[in-house]
Amino acid sequence: SRIPKSSYDQLVEELVDSLRAEFGNEVLIHLEDFSPANAFGILQKYRERCLIFDDDVQCTAVVVVAALMGAFRLMKGDLKRDLTSVVFFGAGQANLGTANVIVDTLMDEGVSEEDALSRIWMLDSRGLIYAGREGVTPQKRRFQRPFLPNELSPQSDLQGVLQYVRPCALVGAASIPGSFTPSVIRTMSSLVARPIIFSLSNPNSRTECTAEEAYTYSSGRAIFASGSPFDPVELDSRRFCPSQANNALVFPGLAQGLRLANASRVDNRVLRAASGALSSLLNEEDMRLGRVLPTGLRESAQAVARAVADAVRHAGKPNIT
Repeated sequence: SRIPKSSYDQLVEELVDSLRAEFGNEVLIHLEDFSPANAFGILQKYRERCLIFDDDVQCTAVVVVAALMGAFRLMKGDLKRDLTSVVFFGAGQANLGTANVIVDTLMDEGVSEEDALSRIWMLDSRGLIYAGREGVTPQKRRFQRPFLPNELSPQSDLQGVLQYVRPCALVGAASIPGSFTPSVIRTMSSLVARPIIFSLSNPNSRTECTAEEAYTYSSGRAIFASGSPFDPVELDSRRFCPSQANNALVFPGLAQGLRLANASRVDNRVLRAASGALSSLLNEEDMRLGRVLPTGLRESAQAVARAVADAVRHAGKPNIT
């Protein structure tokens, strides 16, 4: 059985204090595979005290937002103008982190917080998250809808939410295999010309849908990315090479950029810069094959490191706000 929460928190406190005592302000703490409640709590508690980031919350958010930017580039569109609404299926670290970076990125581009938040629709294991519903944790509260629309009910499933919201993007990270059914994919394809469908749960045995399913049931119109790699798909004489939204594209460069610029904390300005840098590496051949992310780890790390370091330095001080 797990140790009590108080003992857990004390252990983390002792670890952080020991690392800071040994390495001083130069210590960089990279969290991996913490539970959502613990990850968000640790980030909130220590972000002002040391340089710390969580792979599953922040690095995954960077790569998914970069993939969304890439999807709109592929359509010759724009995140600010064209991300009218996005449905998140699952409300764990990956989707909460991604939603935070999306909202902050839109706000950085001049969109009001109210407008940015209105574009986010999130479902957890109990369905749509809205004000007054039971089981809405503090981490989810920023993305709760102000009320449950009359056209929906507490029992409304993903299909019902999609038909009501009519989103341009669907992002899954719920680890419910096959939850993006043929019907869900066809519904997305009936709403927009190029539906963005990201199936992020991994390994592939837990994915919401496969690349082949996304392309097949959308008649090749889906813009797809996944958490685990899929082989290229041949469909109607066309070849699709799906992108893997792998946070390995992010964390090496994020850490390097933070250290190069002597940063003392990580916030969403750094994460937005990293997303933009990653998306900028997408080339015409990538987009021709349906990719929304670059494939080169070294090139990605270098670009992210430069962008992160520049974001810190352009703030005029090491401690970004």
